[in-house]
Amino acid sequence: MTGRSAPGTPRPSVIEGLLIYASKGELDRALADFNRALEINPRDAFTYVNRGNVYNATGDLNQAIADFSRALQINPRYAEAYNGRGASYGMKGDLERSIADFTRALEINPKFPTAWFNKGLSCERAGRKAEAREAYQNFIRYAPSQQAAKINHAQKRIRALSR
Repeated sequence: MTGRSAPGTPRPSVIEGLLIYASKGELDRALADFNRALEINPRDAFTYVNRGNVYNATGDLNQAIADFSRALQINPRYAEAYNGRGASYGMKGDLERSIADFTRALEINPKFPTAWFNKGLSCERAGRKAEAREAYQNFIRYAPSQQAAKINHAQKRIRALSR
């Protein structure tokens, strides 16, 4: 592989620009650009996941679930798509589907800290204390040190769940 994009595929710098819009809270602009990127390449699972993340941020959870599901049709081993869809289900209160998607993400990538953290949140909300503690412990094991605030939160949750 030469590192060149397939014809019609947005270059990484374009995708990075779209992610910058999203990170600045310019969600409408990011959404419009993700839509254009998918018009160019409708089989780009990465863009579906990122558009799904924008839909999660805007509260359009059904559309987010549809985008994550579309990404999984394209690439059934895309851990980030399972994680995003699990977050959508969690926000909808469908904790069983949420936990199932986080579990699937972790089967694909057992060192995926965000999926461990999210699984901990959903397990805790579902009353599955032991699973929540285990998920938070694994989050702490795999999380980079830059996530100190989340690590601190996970440690607090472990203590609370151990009572």
